[in-house]
Amino acid sequence: MWEIRDARALEPLLAAALEDEHPRVRLEAWSALDVLVDGIGDVRDPQPLIKALRDENSEVQKIAADMLLRIRDVRAVQPLVVVLNDDNTDVARAAAHALGSIGDAAAVQPLVVAFIKDKRSDIWKEAEKALDSIDPNWQKSEAAKQAV
Repeated sequence: MWEIRDARALEPLLAAALEDEHPRVRLEAWSALDVLVDGIGDVRDPQPLIKALRDENSEVQKIAADMLLRIRDVRAVQPLVVVLNDDNTDVARAAAHALGSIGDAAAVQPLVVAFIKDKRSDIWKEAEKALDSIDPNWQKSEAAKQAV
């Protein structure tokens, strides 16, 4: 499947990634899908990726956030906001990065909260980058004032 780079391969990969009981199989299927999306850029429905944000495997969550970053679908904003508070720094950082890439103003307030309150420097640095990407004047925004 790594070599095919054909949109027809998406459906079976998504099904395998979401349904397999073994974390390693899910991780490999999502990794293959990640490469496939990079090659063809074809994801019509972000819901399987959104569901993968809740996977028990942090690598699967990170891959899902990275893929959502590339497809930039606003339907992923709220689920990514939830993941922004994940205990795993890599997952939370990937969520912040994806939120910045999507660019939806709805992410400003949760990103400000992460910027101010998260004690992990990787998270508040990524939150600041995401905020700058969404709105260079975010510090003066009403959402920022409400978050404080």
